[in-house]
Amino acid sequence: FPGNPNYKLYLRGIFGSKLPFGPPNGEKYQMKFRMPPYHRVDLGLSRFIAGNNKGKVSKYFKDLWLGFEVFNLFDVNNVNSYFWISDIAGDMYAVPNYLTGRRYNLKITANF
Repeated sequence: FPGNPNYKLYLRGIFGSKLPFGPPNGEKYQMKFRMPPYHRVDLGLSRFIAGNNKGKVSKYFKDLWLGFEVFNLFDVNNVNSYFWISDIAGDMYAVPNYLTGRRYNLKITANF
C-alpha cells in the first residue's frame, strides 16, 4: 500500500493457451484434441507484525509477517491432464483430471 510499508498486497494472474493432446503412444498427427485454456488468479495480503527493533519479539526476529492468501480466487476448474479409458471395442475416451479449486492459506513469515 502506498505510504504504509506495514502492508503488502499481491495479485497474480496466470493464463495458459489451449494445448493439443491425443491418445497415449499416438503419433503427432493424432493429437487433434485441445485442452481448455488454463487460467487462475491468486490474491495475497501480508501485515508486518514485529522486527526492526520494534516490540518485545524483535530481539528474536529481523522481520515477522502474517499473511493470508487465496489461491484460484475465481474457483475455476482447470484441467491438468487426461486419463485414457478404452472400452471393449478398443475405442479410447479421455477423462479429464481437474486441479484443486479455491484454497485459503494463512502463513507466518519469519526472518532471523
